[in-house]
Amino acid sequence: MVCLPVKKLQKSRISSSEKAKIIFVSALNRRTSSGRLLSNAERISFLFEYFGKKSAKLKGEKFELVKKEKAFALMLLRRTPYNFARIAGKRIGLFMAALTREEARLFTKIITPTILAFAKGLGKNVEFFVSGLGPNISTFVETLGRKIFYFAKGLGKNVEFLGRGLKFGAEVFAMSLGKNSGYFANGMGKNAVFFARGLGGKKIRFAFGLSGNEQQFIDGLRHHNVRWRIINSLAKIP
Repeated sequence: MVCLPVKKLQKSRISSSEKAKIIFVSALNRRTSSGRLLSNAERISFLFEYFGKKSAKLKGEKFELVKKEKAFALMLLRRTPYNFARIAGKRIGLFMAALTREEARLFTKIITPTILAFAKGLGKNVEFFVSGLGPNISTFVETLGRKIFYFAKGLGKNVEFLGRGLKFGAEVFAMSLGKNSGYFANGMGKNAVFFARGLGGKKIRFAFGLSGNEQQFIDGLRHHNVRWRIINSLAKIP
């Protein structure tokens, strides 16, 4: 394949798929001024800067990625999940929104062994992560299973931003937890107060989603002696 300079791609008549291939080949073989190949962290930065520029040109159209772009991102995710989450920043929402249900399942399987580190890398940007997942939030939660404990634990006080990101998915999120709601609550511990704050007016939708699994959730919080007022704000306790 002939590699054209990236700056000239916009003016060329090459298909979007071919442009993606050229850009990623360029990124993989790119070298610094000292002659070394880019590190994985530098490649992740390059990737999400590219996603941002691509999104800015859409003017309201749906953000989509070709297979080559997704494959390159998932390759980097496998190599360093923590840096992937940390460097992606807010733009991780763009990437998650472009994934199909099966791709979201694969993404979750990749990060599951290091979910604690991934959650720490997300930090406050978990809001954009879950917002980008959209209806695939159920796939994410169900694929994680009991490991949702480490996701909540890794977020720490940033579970507040998880709550904020569940704009229309608070009930679906809770339903997807199912019997693992206790593991999620246990992972949050006393940080549940921040999750409640993030949910805001969506607490009632979350409570509806817990229906049938409230006791597991409550037991998970009681394990940390979380005050009853927090439990009352999240679960349907008279």
